[in-house]
Parts: sequence; structure tokens; C-alpha cells
Amino acid sequence: MKNHYKNHILNTIFISVAVLFLSHQASAAIQKVDVTNFAFTPSTFTINLGDTVKWVWVSGSHTTKSTTIPNGANSWDHAINSSSGNTSFIYVPSVTGTYNYKCNIHPTTMLGSFTVVCATPSVTISSIGSTTFCSGGSVTLTQNGGPVFSSYQWKKDGSLVPGATSSTLVATSSGSYSLTVTNNCGNSASSSSITVTVNTIPSANDAAITADGPTTFCGGGSVTLTAAASGLTYQWKKGNSNLSGATNQSYTVTGSGTYSVQVSNSCGTTSSNSIVVTENSKPAANITPSGTVNKCAADHVILSANTGANLTYKWKKDGSAISGATNSTLDVVAAGAYKVTVTNSVTGCKKTSKATVVNNVCKTGAAHNTVFVSPNPASEYFNFSGAQLETGTSIGIYDLTGKLLEQHVFIGNDIHAGMALLPGIYVARVTVNGELKQTIKLVKNS
Repeated sequence: MKNHYKNHILNTIFISVAVLFLSHQASAAIQKVDVTNFAFTPSTFTINLGDTVKWVWVSGSHTTKSTTIPNGANSWDHAINSSSGNTSFIYVPSVTGTYNYKCNIHPTTMLGSFTVVCATPSVTISSIGSTTFCSGGSVTLTQNGGPVFSSYQWKKDGSLVPGATSSTLVATSSGSYSLTVTNNCGNSASSSSITVTVNTIPSANDAAITADGPTTFCGGGSVTLTAAASGLTYQWKKGNSNLSGATNQSYTVTGSGTYSVQVSNSCGTTSSNSIVVTENSKPAANITPSGTVNKCAADHVILSANTGANLTYKWKKDGSAISGATNSTLDVVAAGAYKVTVTNSVTGCKKTSKATVVNNVCKTGAAHNTVFVSPNPASEYFNFSGAQLETGTSIGIYDLTGKLLEQHVFIGNDIHAGMALLPGIYVARVTVNGELKQTIKLVKNS
């Protein structure tokens, strides 16, 4: 009766210890040991701290009694036989180390041992709901099943979250969250991270537009407008109309108008300030000669640029400015490449026009037999012209080897020639009834 009472007390203590450890290690394992005639099976094994050893009677009459165990561990001595209350016995180790035991009835033949080690914990986390939400919302992060650990600590961006010491966390701000756990024997582990993104409703500051240069420019220019905040959805507008395809953070404007941008995310939409862009047209720039620009050396030709309000002029010859040439007309004697720059003095916009003047070895008193060429150089054809030309005046076009390429006879006062010529330099010879009267260098551009 005394032994039965003692066994009952020990059994109660061991069960209490087991319950205590099981409450901290919900997934703890049970290691079964079969007790048969003259053998514990398995006779040796390794378990984690918090696991349970359970001896189960199979045959014979035996006991299990601790012999040498780690300091601080509870000893045990329990009968294992077919009688009620003795068909099994459980023991929950409280410290790590090696536990040796025997059967009192068969002390030399029935020996067993097991080793208790500290388990390496492992933890994973997940979210209950979306990890991307608007300001004022939240998401619950939680341990994915597994054991109950001795301690928990959540971290945000690698730093401890004060007071976050349970298996769940309600996250309300953006960041990278992870969970560190410690088991009952002091080993720790950390989970992988979950990124939480909290979107705010875009503000007027997010939509504010900046320009990369002046918003007033001349024709052909541009200005790039950019919304302040990145990572949003954009729709640029001109006036009240959406600009097709204009859905990037920046938009390049090439024409006049009032421009704005609408920025949005999943939480809302905000419109920007408006920016007025002005494109000023370039002034016209056209040179009109008073006569042919393919003239005799002593002749004058007046080059006239177009006129208009608020226009100023600068003339150049062969790339160099002509001193004092700031009127809309220019009296030209010398051959050369002339250019006029016409500027609108109000807007500052400008445009240029070019004209080439060619001087020809004209005979004195024979001006009526002179043939002029315009344009020269030419990209399409040469226009040969003259006034009161003698009957039988003709044009022959030769390459630089002297090969005749084209022959034309004046019937009226103009001939178009050279359309089939390749780019290069040629010679035109003017003859009257076979007599050479004039030689002209021709340049055909591509």
C-alpha cells in the first residue's frame, strides 16, 4: 500500500511536470519505449528538451528506475507490468543531459539511457490580410502554427518593436517585419521578413509640378514638366482633356497650353497646380533678290528679307557678320553665300534664310547675250536664263573629263537642265552657232 501511494505521488508529479512543459512546447514529441522480457526497446535514443518519454508494458514484470541523471533533474522509480496503473509511465525531462535507468528486477540485463538536447527552434510568419493598405488601416502578422515558445519579440526594420512580445502583431506602418522566438532551453531563431506598405492619399505636394527650364520658348523648343512624387499613377492634361499616352512622372511639352497632372494610387487621387506654357512662333525669313543672283561681276543685286512688325536683321557673308548690315535689304556686288537672321525683338525668336550670289567673265557690250544660272549650287536642276539671246544660242553640259552629257538649244529665254546629273562639279558651255561665248562652273548637290 505504501509503495502504491508513493508511486501515485510520483506519477502525479511527473504528469504535472509534463503538462507544464507541454504548455510551452505544444508540438513536443513522445518517445515510446516498449518494455518486454529483459529489454527496453529502443534502449538508447535522443530527444529534445520538452519531449516526453513513455514506457509501455508489453510482457513480463519490470520497473524503470533512474540511476545517473543530470543535476537538477527529477529521479523516478516506477513499476511496469500488467496491473492497473502500471501498464505505462511517462517522464518529461527538465534539463538537458544523459539519463541512465534500469529495471530493478533485472538490473544487469535491462538497462537503458537517453540523451536530452536543446532543440533548435524554427519559426515562420504570415499575414492575415493584405500587407498593402491605406493610411488608417492595419494588417495582423502571426506565427505560422508550430510550438509555443518561451518568448517572442517582433522587429521592424531590424529594430525591436516595444511591447510586441506575443505571437501576433498588428502592423499599422510601413516597414519590414520579422519575429524572433526563444524556446524553453534558451535557443533563439528569427523568421524571414514580411514587408508592409502603407499608402497615403496623394497630397497637393505630391502632385506639384516643376519645369526643367523656361515655360516660354520659340517654335521647335520644349520644356519638361515633372510631378514631385514618384511611384504613383499619372495622367497629364492639357486644359481639361487627358493627353493620350502621357502617363509617366514627367511630360515633355512642345506647344502652347495650360498643363496639369492628376496623380493617384489605390487610396485616392489629387490634381496638381496648372502651368501655362507658351510657344512663340519663329518669324518668317525669306530672301528675295531684285534680279538674278548669277550675274556679271560688276552688277548689283538687292537682297531683300521679308518685313514685319518688331523684326530686326543681321546679315552675314560666307559666315562672317557684315558690319552695319542691319536693314531688311542688302546691296550685293561681291559673289558669296549670304545669310540673314530675322529676329522678333519682342519674343527673341529668330530664323535664318540663305542666298548664293555668283559672278560670271561677261563681255562688255554683250549683256544681252549673257546666260545666267540659278540656283547654283543646285540640288534638283539648273535654270539657265537670258534676255534677247541670239538665235542659235545653246547650252552644253560637260563633266570634268570633257565628256558632253547634255545639250540644250534656247527656244525661249529659259532652260531647265541637269535633272539627271549625279552630285558633283560640271561645266556649262554657252555657244552661239557653234562659237563659245561663255563658260559656267556648275555644282550639283545631293
